[in-house]
Amino acid sequence: KGVQKVVVKKNLTYGMYENCLKSQKECMVTMHRLGSKDHIIRLL
Repeated sequence: KGVQKVVVKKNLTYGMYENCLKSQKECMVTMHRLGSKDHIIRLL
């Protein structure tokens, strides 16, 4: 469902973005998301 705004603000930098474009390699950043199914909240 995309990258969270907080992750983009705190973890991703323009330098990382530029390196990904130039080297055509992926840049990995971990993120956690809360979700609910059948009224049960889980960490996804």
